[in-house]
Amino acid sequence: MAAKLKASGFRPAILESGALRMSLQGISDFVKASKPKIVGITSPTILAASASQLASRIKDIDRNIRIVIGGAHVTALPEETLTRCSSIDFGVIGEGENTIVELARYLIHSEGDIEKIRGLVYRKGGRIYCSESRPLIEDIDTLAIPAWELIPNFPAAYRPAAYSYCLLPSANLISSRG
Repeated sequence: MAAKLKASGFRPAILESGALRMSLQGISDFVKASKPKIVGITSPTILAASASQLASRIKDIDRNIRIVIGGAHVTALPEETLTRCSSIDFGVIGEGENTIVELARYLIHSEGDIEKIRGLVYRKGGRIYCSESRPLIEDIDTLAIPAWELIPNFPAAYRPAAYSYCLLPSANLISSRG
């Protein structure tokens, strides 16, 4: 996502809080200091409650920060995800590279129409809406190389889950989709 945003003229930052072993307070301090307009959170189902707690904490810092969630959980349960966490403003459903760029253009530059952004679940007028599905990216080789330079102290500080590696440094990379 960051590489695609960067290529589209945005200045993304990545905070790999798990790798940096940051507490919720540490993440909050980072958000206060960096004053982002948009915060993206990725979440598999097992971390959905933690993502919701983080989103609520960020909204306590600044109600104007737009919170976007992506990942497997919101893709599987888009309306339920936003229903269960009122602090999440948008959910990216499925592959997010093109959706996040269109959403950032809409939120930062007031470009486009929220209703025409495919692959999105969002709130409007107190209701939750799901947009039309976005087609899969047919050739993932057209995607930019991940923006590794945006991950502080990568790969030295990065520690994937204990069951997924034998030697350090180590990082997980999903190299296919579907």
